Amino acid sequence: MKYFIKSEFGELLDLAMHLKEEGNEVVFATNHEYCKIGEGILKHDCKWWNYMGKDYIFIVDGCEDGNFQDWMRSQGELVFGGCEMGDKLENDRQLGQKLFKSAGFYQPESKNFKEIDDAIEFIHENKERRWILKQNGDAPKSINHMGKFDNNEDMLFHLQSLKKRWNETMYGKFDCDLMEIVEGLEVACSAFFNGTEFMKNKDGKVVGFLNFEEKKECDGGTGETTGEMGTTFLGTTEDNKMFADIMMRPKVIAILKKINFRGVFDINCIKTKQGMVALESTSRFGIPTTSYTFMEGL
Repeated sequence: MKYFIKSEFGELLDLAMHLKEEGNEVVFATNHEYCKIGEGILKHDCKWWNYMGKDYIFIVDGCEDGNFQDWMRSQGELVFGGCEMGDKLENDRQLGQKLFKSAGFYQPESKNFKEIDDAIEFIHENKERRWILKQNGDAPKSINHMGKFDNNEDMLFHLQSLKKRWNETMYGKFDCDLMEIVEGLEVACSAFFNGTEFMKNKDGKVVGFLNFEEKKECDGGTGETTGEMGTTFLGTTEDNKMFADIMMRPKVIAILKKINFRGVFDINCIKTKQGMVALESTSRFGIPTTSYTFMEGL
């Protein structure tokens, strides 16, 4: 088979290498800044248009090219990755919250802020609850902060510090969400969707995986917040109650069908005493979703 893999930061290199080792033809493309990734190992070519109409399967990661993928599909190409509406569900946290509420998840309060002063004022007015700050756009994940003190002194200190050092050239304009903290077990659930239904095994059961992500740089949940330091995953089927409670909700499936999603869909949650809280969706390849060993195990 023939594959054209468009990987924004080169994170699909492992998948591309193994597809080539299995005897497939593979063309690899990255953002220009990351063009050295895979050099000398795979054929590099960013001119994707030269491969249209030639029976290539296009594989795309990231959450920036959804409209490109939709257009490619409209031209009759086979594309695995995401879609424009999938990008919006991930990039617009409040849109995702609306989906989760309509799907029956137990959702705490969440608000978006475009000005740091508005976020500071909100914290002053809502000191009785603890909050977590989450970045949007190009801002680094290291600015995320989960409030530890009941009176939110640490969150106020963090926001005031951000106000002093916010760099629009590097981060863009301030765009962050504050979400009420809930206590419980953090768990995410992922599965592969083909536009109509989730991938199933030979017994007709939906298969996917539960995953437990480590964000902190150091042991014991300490250190700077990173994109990810590692993940433990468990392959399972829809018979798993936690998997079914997260991924098999009729509204979730209906939305994915409506937007013609074709890729890996993930929902990150907190299991609480009140019910399952959905934090955010990942509408794309992630890590370790691209791990070849993971997919072989699944």
